[in-house]
Amino acid sequence: MAIRSDARLGGSIPQHNRVPQGPGIKPLFHSVRDIALILDKTVKAGYGAVKAGTVMSVCSITGNLYPYPETLVASNNTNAKAYLVADATASTTVLVGIEDSYKFQVGDELIIGGDSFEDLGAIVSIDRTAVNGTQAAIVVTDAVATIDDLTTAKYANVFINSAGASTPFSEAKFVLDADIDSGTGEFAIGALTSVVLSNAILYTASLIGYDAAAKADLGSVDDGRFTILK
Repeated sequence: MAIRSDARLGGSIPQHNRVPQGPGIKPLFHSVRDIALILDKTVKAGYGAVKAGTVMSVCSITGNLYPYPETLVASNNTNAKAYLVADATASTTVLVGIEDSYKFQVGDELIIGGDSFEDLGAIVSIDRTAVNGTQAAIVVTDAVATIDDLTTAKYANVFINSAGASTPFSEAKFVLDADIDSGTGEFAIGALTSVVLSNAILYTASLIGYDAAAKADLGSVDDGRFTILK
């Protein structure tokens, strides 16, 4: 069993480590949270720890939330994407890392992005024994077409289709207002949470995945260090 820590432990041996103090938890709300429009939602499994302030999307199939896939292909601050571990081929199979594969379930609509974006349709199967169990092979409905645009050198990645979204198939809908853990790996089961919809003034520096496209989707207004959700 892997033991993870941010306390800079160097192994199972007596030791003393001085960890510098940080600035603490960033506040999300500048306005009073109680007057904001807050909704209870369910988050899909497999995205690990998701921090308050993360921009969220809606899965086109389940209606559950997942972190918003930023439009810049090389940017994955929200951990929404699974980057390919091998160049895409003109087939219905894409290869991702084992842990990343648990972000997806059979039936989800999968998008592949790089220099271009394609809707690959529903996931048919996920085989986590590929390449001696080091990779996961995701089989989808529609074969990849523009393979020259979808190589690892061009940061090719896959993510869930956002409900109602057109190219590039990601749409921001909410802002997470609590730290959650959606789980990782085979035992991930998702999370229950609350999200901010409107009538709030947030600290822009506390937002994660808040790119220009997300700003347009949310209909928000930036005012200095604040983001206003009307």
